[in-house]
Amino acid sequence: MIQHASLAVFVAVLLGGCQHAPARWPDRASVPTETNILPATFPAAAQSEDFGDSAVQWVGLWSGDHVRLVLVFRPSSTGMHLYGAIPSGPLEGALRLEFDPGDDSRVSGQLFRADKSISEAPIELRFDSNGQLLLRLGSSTHRRLSWVREIDPGLLNRVRIIGHRGGDLGLATLCNSKRAIETAWDRGCSGVEIDFLIPHRRVDGKRIPQPQDIYAYHVDGLVEGLTGEDGCDIAQIELLQPGPIRASAALDAWAATELTSLYIDPKLKWLLKTDLKSAGKVVDSIIDKAAHVSEPLDSGRRILIAAERTCKDETGDLLARSLAGSEAWSTGVRWMPEFSNMTNPNRFAEYFFDAAGAAPPSAISLNLLAVHAGLDSPPSWFVKDMNPADEGRYRETGLPVIVWNANSESEFRRALRILDRFVQRDGTDASCGILTDYPHRLAYFLAVSARLCLTDPMFGA
Repeated sequence: MIQHASLAVFVAVLLGGCQHAPARWPDRASVPTETNILPATFPAAAQSEDFGDSAVQWVGLWSGDHVRLVLVFRPSSTGMHLYGAIPSGPLEGALRLEFDPGDDSRVSGQLFRADKSISEAPIELRFDSNGQLLLRLGSSTHRRLSWVREIDPGLLNRVRIIGHRGGDLGLATLCNSKRAIETAWDRGCSGVEIDFLIPHRRVDGKRIPQPQDIYAYHVDGLVEGLTGEDGCDIAQIELLQPGPIRASAALDAWAATELTSLYIDPKLKWLLKTDLKSAGKVVDSIIDKAAHVSEPLDSGRRILIAAERTCKDETGDLLARSLAGSEAWSTGVRWMPEFSNMTNPNRFAEYFFDAAGAAPPSAISLNLLAVHAGLDSPPSWFVKDMNPADEGRYRETGLPVIVWNANSESEFRRALRILDRFVQRDGTDASCGILTDYPHRLAYFLAVSARLCLTDPMFGA
């Protein structure tokens, strides 16, 4: 065991596990900063002019009978309602609750359970004569909850919750699924991230890309991590049950929700290695598909296409060139580079400065493993940190920042520390987001964190 650990440390040192050298920065920045790339979907204050003081009594942290629940206001297309998050236990999930116009002591709606199908169950909350909450799920489950304290919704307003692979709860059956996407807003998300995989067919031993068959799909993470292979034979995809949805179906599912942003992660590593020309055509196709869906929507919604690879003629270059002068820009389609273990720091820096025939990035996406103090666990040993000098330059761009992926209380805290360093704090532009598999848990964390002692058990019953 000691030998294995020593070997891991030795390999980590060889591969990096420290910091990138400072990037070579051009003379001046010229990135136009858009202030609403990631629109907020939670209000900044705990008041509601729509319902008055009687509605405010619901907002806060409640606990009892092995249930911890936060309730906050959230506007929707149908008016103001209550959003609730239960981070653990038998009732774990998210609540969407509507006010009863004739009875201000009662709200009712749906519980979106954190289970393998995100099942829904009717739920009702009612005040009793002692000011406690009576929670009734269906006709059988009852809980009695007591007031714990007020909450500050400021973090929920400033930090956008972005559902990783739709907010799949870490389950392969929900990964990039229509069900995950269509319920993401009700589960607390402002946006979702979806993987777009370009499959291939084998013909005479060669892999022939099938750009007309782009799927919302991600290959096994362990396989990709060990081999760098992010492609898949279309014959294998066709055998999957249930099969993944097409990229166009994922786009349509997002468009039909109230989600304000979509983060597309095209899986192009294999294609960049084998057929650069086809990779360019795929990027053009994804941009066209995104623009077609985005054009008739509200102008405040955004589609961000990520560049996982940023070396010369890789995804970042292809996106920047294709979007330059494209009509897709006017429909709300943007791009952003991802800072990860496959990042070329010099090329990454160049995107934020004048480049002939290239569209500037509209956000920065940061791997939690690749930023100082992001994670101190063994996986971070194999990923170089962003150089502190470069970090300062990226902060100066004022662009929105997204951190990925955070799924535990400790990761949520680290993600917030990173965002604290990157995001302007004078209120002029607070756009930032965190990708997570568990949107309801992150929503709970953000709702209680402003008043939470670091030693308080976040998800304890």
